[in-house]
Amino acid sequence: MDLKQYEEKLVSSLGSFDDLQSVVDEMPSTYSALAKALYYIFQTEFLPKLKVSAENETAIVAEIKQKFPKNAKVTAAGHAMISASDNGELTFGGQEKTALPTWLLRGLVDYSSAESWPVFIPATLTLLDSPEIALRAQGCLAAKSIAEKYKAKLETSGLRPLFQEAIKSCLHYLPPSSKAEETMLIERPAVVSLLALATNNQELDAVMREGPLRAFRYTQQNVKLIIYLLDLVRTVADRLGPRTIIHLKELIHIFMAILADPYIDTSPELVEAACSTMSSVLLRHCAPRMPNYRYDVLYALAKAKVLQSPYFDDG
Repeated sequence: MDLKQYEEKLVSSLGSFDDLQSVVDEMPSTYSALAKALYYIFQTEFLPKLKVSAENETAIVAEIKQKFPKNAKVTAAGHAMISASDNGELTFGGQEKTALPTWLLRGLVDYSSAESWPVFIPATLTLLDSPEIALRAQGCLAAKSIAEKYKAKLETSGLRPLFQEAIKSCLHYLPPSSKAEETMLIERPAVVSLLALATNNQELDAVMREGPLRAFRYTQQNVKLIIYLLDLVRTVADRLGPRTIIHLKELIHIFMAILADPYIDTSPELVEAACSTMSSVLLRHCAPRMPNYRYDVLYALAKAKVLQSPYFDDG
């Protein structure tokens, strides 16, 4: 069967864990998009029906322990463990399995109790160490869920820096070494996870600098990727608030480069995305400093003929 047939079979088996597990078990491991497909099915079809009670949480936790028994970066109690290899770097352990807990993990964190939270740590770190981009993206989202619910425990156990280090490596999937589609698969999960893990302004600034701002340098004029990154800038700026001013100069440079492109009129959706992001980010968060850049902005708008566009007329 092809992946689409497996997806249909999965949806029809959502009535019980046993049926769902049997379908997942029979899938070949050669599907690179398997994790992504399972994740979307889980989000749209399965999670709304999932009710984790005190009775079945024990069974689910046992299942996760079986599939992800350990990871060399954490102890059994869920604390950070520094294990050096011969070259002085951290050793990475754990098993690579695209089984049920791989895509069930994120949803279960939201339903878990404080006693069972260490169980999710080895599984999440294993996903973040995976060579499959789709699995790493899921690991980022699982880490976000853990950070939102157990940030204090991550801090006291020393795990927060481990998660940050693993997730930052996910920001390196950029053109030309990676396809634009791969960048768009993992960049947002990594960024929102780092935002959830951040505890101070310096870390938040680093997310903007090492995330979307750096990625803009590698877009290679890919319109879909640029629009994707513009939306990501808005997400980070909303978290930064007035501190977005720190990045104002680079943001102005990016907007001018986009709007001054001589072929911008062939991509009206890019013009709209750039203007929308400019108004929501620059005017909302950077208004005190905008007078210093008003002529640069007006020049870029005039260059792109935005002043005569329906979008500009609509405000």
